[in-house]
Amino acid sequence: MKSDIVDIINFFEFAEKKFNIRISFHTIYYKDFFDAHNPDIGRFNTHCSRFCSCVKSNYQMNIRCQRQQNIVLNKCGSHTFYGMSYCGMEEFIVPIRTENNIYGFISIGGFCTDFEKSMRRIKRNALLYGVDAEKMCRYLKKLSEPQLSLSDIECLFKLSADRLAELMSEYSEREEKGLKKNIYSEIIAYIMLNYTKKITVHDISKHCYCSESYINHIFKKTSGKSISGYINELRVNKAKDLLKNTDINICEISDKIGFSETNYFSNIFRKYCGVSPKVYRQKNKSQIL
Repeated sequence: MKSDIVDIINFFEFAEKKFNIRISFHTIYYKDFFDAHNPDIGRFNTHCSRFCSCVKSNYQMNIRCQRQQNIVLNKCGSHTFYGMSYCGMEEFIVPIRTENNIYGFISIGGFCTDFEKSMRRIKRNALLYGVDAEKMCRYLKKLSEPQLSLSDIECLFKLSADRLAELMSEYSEREEKGLKKNIYSEIIAYIMLNYTKKITVHDISKHCYCSESYINHIFKKTSGKSISGYINELRVNKAKDLLKNTDINICEISDKIGFSETNYFSNIFRKYCGVSPKVYRQKNKSQIL
């Protein structure tokens, strides 16, 4: 995986020099994914042209830029497209996506083909946010028309976008599995500490900061058992040990292992062991201390 990301970094650096473009990408998985595999690609997480630096030097416009990324993300379909940002710079957008999920997009920017339209946006932002319109105009004049067509960009960058999508998909699946494994471990730990008390799925969900349905789903999928079934089995096994190795009466055992009613305990015990607690003790009385 790391070699794949190095190859993508090398290609981005080559393309920027070869075609005089500015490449950046934006993804909801950026921080965890790239910090884990190659932080060097982080420099491509933002536009670094003077025009963009000028825009982002204004706090309000910088916040709006971040919000615009989500808007662009929502517009991403299956194909590359070209457009103008709210602040006047034009860019190609290459979606980073698999068949079922959108993970982000690659922006190939630094262009201006409609100077008048861009100037109107700059002036509007100058009024809204108090930015220096003349300074932005100077940087705007340095932006060029793209050397590449939409189809060229599609051919050049689709492979990188598809590979990034595959890597992010694999990473998110592993993260999800790891998360489920951690939650399952938390559930087991909580049950082991609290099974002798009155315990509910609601209690467990609050402890794990997950919904009850999600807790039930993870536990069932991982263990093949329901939470209530697992707790009852745990309690019955503890009851068997107490019945064989102590002379504590059945009512006390019922209370000691978390059952509020002795009759209910007896019914559950019979379900798992095929006999009542009393009969089980009689059959194992030679082991009583």
